[in-house]
Amino acid sequence: MLPGDISPGAVIEVWNKIDLAVAPPGVLGVSAREGLGLDLLVGRLAEAAEQRLGGTMPVVTRQRHRDALLALCRGAGARTDGR
Repeated sequence: MLPGDISPGAVIEVWNKIDLAVAPPGVLGVSAREGLGLDLLVGRLAEAAEQRLGGTMPVVTRQRHRDALLALCRGAGARTDGR
């Protein structure tokens, strides 16, 4: 799939600052400041990635990519030991 070829179900609309205002229906609300909704966002992103990759683990061959993915996982509170 190319970046310009996005199917309607592939879009996750996210609103930040739900600690100040309510997100509209059908929109995922988060508060980066308060940490609200971030677990749900990470879960939805993981589901989307799994669907797109077909449930297989991607092969990361460059160390800088591996380092970036590990940093992302640590920031999201994900396990980094392959389980």
